[in-house]
Amino acid sequence: MRRNISEFSSRVIHQWFHLPYNLHVEEFHTPKKPREIIVLIHGMGNSLHSWDPVIKGLSRDVRVIAIDMLGFGKSPKPLWETYNVNIQAMAIARTLVGLKLNKKPIIVGHSMGSLVAIELAKNFSPLIKRLVLCSPPLYENTDQRKWKGKEGVLKTFYKALSQHPEELKYVSVFAVKMGIVSKNFNLDGDISKIYVAALQSSIIKQTAVNDLLKLNIPISILYGTLDPLIIIETIKKVKLKKTNIDCQSVLAGHEVQGLYANVVAKYINSLSAI
Repeated sequence: MRRNISEFSSRVIHQWFHLPYNLHVEEFHTPKKPREIIVLIHGMGNSLHSWDPVIKGLSRDVRVIAIDMLGFGKSPKPLWETYNVNIQAMAIARTLVGLKLNKKPIIVGHSMGSLVAIELAKNFSPLIKRLVLCSPPLYENTDQRKWKGKEGVLKTFYKALSQHPEELKYVSVFAVKMGIVSKNFNLDGDISKIYVAALQSSIIKQTAVNDLLKLNIPISILYGTLDPLIIIETIKKVKLKKTNIDCQSVLAGHEVQGLYANVVAKYINSLSAI
């Protein structure tokens, strides 16, 4: 009974009155006078601990904040939510306001987290120092009739998964074994429903490329040359159109682990040293 009342109250506050959620946060480095503030946003199906390999390599004189996105890790998991990037970005913004940051943060996103980072910058660009986008799944065409090439194959696959969520557990086991996703990847229980909602509203339906081209803050894109989930041609096209965007590739797949994690940590450290 109490749980039902709590769920109803939550729905009234967050769905009807549109109050953003407050998310679960962990801070790993907390110097008294941080040189920089780094905010880490994980990918879909993961948690903030997917950043552990990167955090180990970050400078100790920067404040490191990792966030569990809505629906994942220890953050709230409302099953009625759509889980689009705007809802995620607003929840992250509310959470960061509560932390009372004393300087503009560098926002680092991975996979879907990078799309959320773009949305965050679209709404709050003056409050953000820089974006670092790792493995961003930037897809251009929202019209299904125009799907083609690798992007078309990926979107068709994602659509099939969203229509047959019972297959997700088998796909996730295979993806973990193949190293496409990290060992932190979790689709147990209701997480699979949340994953499908996020897949439909944030990955298949997205405006990230157009939004990215409108941003004027410094943006860095890091990606693995062996990543099966990104479109490298689209990343290169975006870079050519905007002088504020720089790119760096690494011999790696989609997940930020191993060599990729070392490169990301080193790159963030180089930014915080500027």
